[in-house]
Amino acid sequence: FGTVGVLVELIFKVKSPVPTEDDVLGAVKKQLSPQFPTTQTTYQNATYIKLTDTSFAIVLGFKITNVTQESLSNRLTLTNETETQIQDSINILLHKVLSEPDGKQFKFPNANFIDDGTEITANVTYVYKEEDVNQPSSFLQEVLKVSGLLTATVAPTTTISNTPLPTLLTSVTSTTRFGTAVVFVELIFQLKTPVPTEDAVLGAVKQQLSLQSKTTQTTFHNATYIKLTDTSFAINLGFKITNVTLESLSNRLTFTNETYIQIQLSINTLLRELLSEPDGKQFQFPNADFIAYGTEIRANVTYVYKEEDVSHPSGFLQDVLKVSGMLLLLPY
Repeated sequence: FGTVGVLVELIFKVKSPVPTEDDVLGAVKKQLSPQFPTTQTTYQNATYIKLTDTSFAIVLGFKITNVTQESLSNRLTLTNETETQIQDSINILLHKVLSEPDGKQFKFPNANFIDDGTEITANVTYVYKEEDVNQPSSFLQEVLKVSGLLTATVAPTTTISNTPLPTLLTSVTSTTRFGTAVVFVELIFQLKTPVPTEDAVLGAVKQQLSLQSKTTQTTFHNATYIKLTDTSFAINLGFKITNVTLESLSNRLTFTNETYIQIQLSINTLLRELLSEPDGKQFQFPNADFIAYGTEIRANVTYVYKEEDVSHPSGFLQDVLKVSGMLLLLPY
């Protein structure tokens, strides 16, 4: 039996200015934390991301335990059965996050998995649609309320009292070791024309991206295409960064400020390599959302592409812009 880290990104599109970070995270704290008193699924943390003036995302971190996994020579393998089990667990988790227990069932997107032999991470993005949820959960009602999207009142249900989140460290014996960070990068593109096809976008990824991750420290794992609206789409990319310096207390990793800075700098380097030629101008990337527990650290970052950010697009970005109809002129 093993543990799976799950990052859930919920995207909301509104017709008015987006709510504030405090309002949205207040809804999370008030309603979401008490919904997970069980030991099998543990809520970890939440991050608010403003995507545009009329759209925003909430990134939620969870841990699911007691997942059946095959082990060969002390390395975990992601079998079809394991993937199905995890996807079923994620579907149950998302239904619980968004809907009352007797609400109608609806189809959630498939998760994007990373399996590096010692840990399994799943990343899933869901764009909220009103017709999907006929009985919103208390959490979703709060989010819709602060977003101005709640058109009808649903009777609230009683929630279980909040339970404290698990602490990371209890020992004082510290040693330094090297670890691995799993990174999910979501690139969002907003167009004025219909979005390109999944095959065209993933073709650009396959053609260019694997050639760019040449170092052994950063490894490209997989990519997923997500159509957000008729004129916007996202590419979810999975990477693994090795040789990250971590503090270890009694075989449990602690996430220090130094570790945070190191991983954020590694992500900035990764994103710059993804999007820009080496002599392109420097620009500010969003801070990552981190989850650290046990022997695992994961980072999730969302970047909304802006033409003015990148003066010299990389081969990968040029291909994506080309299939999207956004490449107005070549940088050379």
